[in-house]
Amino acid sequence: MTSPGLMSGPILGWPQSWYDTNRSIPCPARHCSQVFDTRMQWTQRFKHFEDQWGQREEVPETHTDHQILLLFMEQEACPYCDWAISSSKEDIRFLFDHEQREHGTSDTTDIDGFVRLVRRQALGQLGLQAQELVFWRFLQKLKVHKDFGLISRFFHYAEDEVPIDLANTLLFNRPHRQYMYYPVPPDDFLMHLVPSNNQREMEFHWPEIWNDLREMYRNGWL
Repeated sequence: MTSPGLMSGPILGWPQSWYDTNRSIPCPARHCSQVFDTRMQWTQRFKHFEDQWGQREEVPETHTDHQILLLFMEQEACPYCDWAISSSKEDIRFLFDHEQREHGTSDTTDIDGFVRLVRRQALGQLGLQAQELVFWRFLQKLKVHKDFGLISRFFHYAEDEVPIDLANTLLFNRPHRQYMYYPVPPDDFLMHLVPSNNQREMEFHWPEIWNDLREMYRNGWL
């Protein structure tokens, strides 16, 4: 049995990028102020992620990220080989260590990497579960992009509308177009709307915006 003193101690053994300057772990969900300071608090992370359901209407991007985090924490299998967590005594940190040690990558360790893996169809059933959430995250991120107004005008959408139609325009070449949430692979994103588009109002701005969007989509930020 873990002693109360130990449970009140610092959180150890997680990726260094997760920690703040106080060696606490801030919740990575957008606009979430929760900070986990002790091991006891950290054991309650799943409850915290689940308790944010009420944010669905009030702060939808916070809700989306917490739902993604619930799936993120379920990762067990390496996306690059047949290795997987082998027993109930092994937690997700074994997967992080394996990926870094064997493949020199860290895609399993943060939300952006998780999104990249979902879009590359590298997470099996878990990835299928996450596709809808990744789509809504894309929509939310797109709306705060610095050029969202320009992008909206380029494609004749009003800035004050929920940009589902705009997102569908940008994702028009998804492999299964009848399925709204099916992800476009990073290498294919926007390739149906290349910078040489002949719409005159787009000629000056579109190449720069196209490159910007493509890079953010590829790295999982968008």
